[in-house]
Amino acid sequence: MRLSVIVPSKNRPDEIINCLESIYAHSPQVDEVIVVDQSATAYELPAHPRLTHVYRPDLSGLTAARNTGIDASSGDAVLFMDDDCLFVNDVVAEMSAFLDAHPDAIGAQAKVTDAEYVPRPLSSRIFEHGFFDVYTLGPDDDLRRTMGFGCAFRRSLFDHERYDDDHLEGYCYGEDYDLSARARRWGRLMYAPAAVVEHRASRVNRFDRRRFYETRWRNLNYLFAKHRPRRSLQDRLAHLWWRTGETVQWLRFGLGLPRLPR
Repeated sequence: MRLSVIVPSKNRPDEIINCLESIYAHSPQVDEVIVVDQSATAYELPAHPRLTHVYRPDLSGLTAARNTGIDASSGDAVLFMDDDCLFVNDVVAEMSAFLDAHPDAIGAQAKVTDAEYVPRPLSSRIFEHGFFDVYTLGPDDDLRRTMGFGCAFRRSLFDHERYDDDHLEGYCYGEDYDLSARARRWGRLMYAPAAVVEHRASRVNRFDRRRFYETRWRNLNYLFAKHRPRRSLQDRLAHLWWRTGETVQWLRFGLGLPRLPR
């Protein structure tokens, strides 16, 4: 199986170099690496025979960058990485072998290590249930969702589904949850723990608290309407309870009150 690695990036020149070096070091046989660069000034990336550098500062955000990477790739499967993540082992070989061994899997999630891992906050455990539980991945052989990085999907998925770049822009909170929900229509999502990715959260190019909560409020309300057009009583109660929790957080951090979605 040929596997393409797609790395969207914006204004993180040091992080993208570290990411690429880890890919080349641990997966020297990688067929294709595509960097979708949305930076204000194009990166100066060291030449590599399998590297494609796509410079697109005009893109609307992460979802558009990932779709652009898909269009530029040629592998039988694509592996998405964030620029502040590193390969710990031969992720390309491990992911390729896993997908070969599980033909019913449309996608797979690598094991992620994070030295600065923060446990699920108490507010999330109280207020996020059902559709709004964005933390729980699910059982290893039938994941509820993949993460936004260290995840691989068969190319056949993208004959049917794309990242939602019509509605999710910029930071694109929830884009991984959205694609996972649609990918499950075409096969299982599975956990591939033999492939290991390290997340080193960058401090560069991050939203401040207000923009984070505004984006989260807008996107999760939109995704709920998108994926739950016929809402059960349980769904409606989960939505109301989540909105209550979000409002508490907005007030707690002095952000005022969130606007109700139209």
